[in-house]
Amino acid sequence: MKSKEIIIKNGAFFLSDAHDGATRKGFWEFLKALESGALKTRQLILMGDMFDMLVGEVRATHSFSKPYIALLERLASDIEVLYLEGNHDFNLARFFKKVRVFPLQKQPLFCEFESLGNEASSSLNSSESLESLKEFDFARKDIETIFLAHGDIFLPPFLKFVLKSLRNHHL
Repeated sequence: MKSKEIIIKNGAFFLSDAHDGATRKGFWEFLKALESGALKTRQLILMGDMFDMLVGEVRATHSFSKPYIALLERLASDIEVLYLEGNHDFNLARFFKKVRVFPLQKQPLFCEFESLGNEASSSLNSSESLESLKEFDFARKDIETIFLAHGDIFLPPFLKFVLKSLRNHHL
């Protein structure tokens, strides 16, 4: 059986399709909240299309994204940051040293959950949260593995071909 590519940590944040651009800054505000400590997590999983457009080989798409890339790298010093590329953001490995990038062609990622140990229970500050955690643990007892992917891997074959062509370095 294929080995697990990711261990999903308790309390992980998942974010997809923010499409930040000149008129949308929700992803930026979210990242700043993580940086300030207003939001806390041990793992951030970005599920693609975080930008309206960011392509490794297209310099015109880089300037807007540079502050985001720098902030993601700073965050990755303290938390695990995983970036699953989408169809609006690809060929990104060149931008990151600390953020783990997974190209669309490597998706879906085979994952398992971190076991719920004492560290998860001790970080809870109310009995209501503990009950929710117990319910979540019960709900996932039968789930051995999950697969993560940006949804574009399920497109019709012709559209997949077009998008794969766009990710070709020579084009």
